[in-house]
Amino acid sequence: MNSTNTLRHKTITGIIWTFLGQIFGVGIQTITTLILAWFLLPEDFGLVAMVTVFFVIAHSMVDSGFSQALIRKKEVSQIDYSTAFYTNLVLGVLTYALLFISANFIASFYNEPRLAVLVRVVGLTVIINSFQLVQISELTRKLDFKTQFRVTLSSSIFSSIVAIFMAVRGFGVWSLVAQMLISTFASTVLHWIFNNWRPSKEFSIESLSEMFGFGSKLLASGLIDTTFENIYVIIIGKLFSATLVGYYFFALRIQQLIVTQLTDTVQKVTYPVLSTVQDDNTALKEFYRRIIQVVTYIVFPCMIASVVLASLY
Repeated sequence: MNSTNTLRHKTITGIIWTFLGQIFGVGIQTITTLILAWFLLPEDFGLVAMVTVFFVIAHSMVDSGFSQALIRKKEVSQIDYSTAFYTNLVLGVLTYALLFISANFIASFYNEPRLAVLVRVVGLTVIINSFQLVQISELTRKLDFKTQFRVTLSSSIFSSIVAIFMAVRGFGVWSLVAQMLISTFASTVLHWIFNNWRPSKEFSIESLSEMFGFGSKLLASGLIDTTFENIYVIIIGKLFSATLVGYYFFALRIQQLIVTQLTDTVQKVTYPVLSTVQDDNTALKEFYRRIIQVVTYIVFPCMIASVVLASLY
């Protein structure tokens, strides 16, 4: 099997495993959300939605594009991985400290005192997540999406079971908080169990500068995109009640469900694949053209079906 066929086989296999992970993850999340909706109020979901934008921005700041930079590099050394790992940890602690300090300001902005403690508790996911960013990047470079599927499935099931149990017992919004914390913690632990990479006592300013030079551009782009996508939640949360935010948050997730899952699946797999042929313009263009074709053939019918179903409803 030549290199082109091998790369195509890895790409197809990776897409299948990633798509399965997305499907099972979304399926479990959807079923869990529907069950939680029986026991929780829309206001509970609205409270979480109000602070979600801050956590998304925080996670982007912790990563700072290092994951993409590691995946893009032709050759990644142990010192590169270790440098990114320790940098992520420091950024995670600093970002959480910023969230902790800002919690009262966020609560005052929304005029919702309960948000202060929610920000400080859920913000722990920022630190926890910083421990797994390099592990995920290392697995992605190896196109090992099967392991990532196992991690996603296991952490989703476990966190959902706990969240449902807590909701039934009357814990309210803390059921959603527990789900986020447990899912992140379980995912981090399982990545360290299933992947053999471990950091060494090495750090390179040169490596950091190189990765940040590339990653900072992705960071800026990601922050702008995240802010724009969530600006409506911020405005609705400021002007209206947490209940209305909850309704909007539900509708937005349903609207983005198909496109987001499909595009994320393809992008997650094709990015490391395209990075392997970044110096071959002919191969790069050919692979990119086929990716666009695949996405178009899948997304267009799904969108048409959504329009038809929406009209019937």
